[in-house]
Amino acid sequence: MRTHAQMTFSLARVVAKRKKDFPMVSLDHFRQVLHDQLANATTRGATHIIVNAGELTIAVSRHPTADDLERCKEAMQRAMVAGDTIVEDGEGRLTSRYALPRL
Repeated sequence: MRTHAQMTFSLARVVAKRKKDFPMVSLDHFRQVLHDQLANATTRGATHIIVNAGELTIAVSRHPTADDLERCKEAMQRAMVAGDTIVEDGEGRLTSRYALPRL
């Protein structure tokens, strides 16, 4: 049976490997992907687009973490302008409706 110290060390190695193999997604990366989605929807002639933070996080990050989700939500909130609305915001979820075209 492994000791608590051995298990803690093993967990630390797993976390370090995850950070090395799958680096953290930056706020700027989420901002750029969101901007691209808004631009693509505008090009298609849409009058609005609904974006869910969880879905966007999964699309951007190969192995999403809670920190990735928080950065995604921050990028989404910073992108909001007059005419945009929050459709759902609770229990760690955020879904926003962005009006198009962007001014």
